[in-house]
Amino acid sequence: MPQSFEDILTSMLEAYEDKGEQPFGEFLDEQVERQGFDEESKEDMKKALDLVDKLDGNYRGLQEAKKRGVSRRQWLENSLEEIMEGRTDEEKEMIMNGIIGKLENQESSHIENQ
Repeated sequence: MPQSFEDILTSMLEAYEDKGEQPFGEFLDEQVERQGFDEESKEDMKKALDLVDKLDGNYRGLQEAKKRGVSRRQWLENSLEEIMEGRTDEEKEMIMNGIIGKLENQESSHIENQ
């Protein structure tokens, strides 16, 4: 019986959580082999796991900042400074416009849902 997307994703996330120090590429290759994914599915899963890894890194960074007494605002400012470092003014503008657009969309969605 084929597994549902939810079953596959749950299995992958549990395995990802337990991967320890294994390099991400090796982990992904093992999972793709185990699940029998095609190349498109492999890319989609890589993007999803990359996002999970970034979110986890940001969460951990924020928690560490809190332990050091750094406010969320300061942590965000520091993070944005790191992202912007070495980028052109055009790239910086694109990043900030993307962030502003996402925030405006979230605000609109929040207002509509109330």
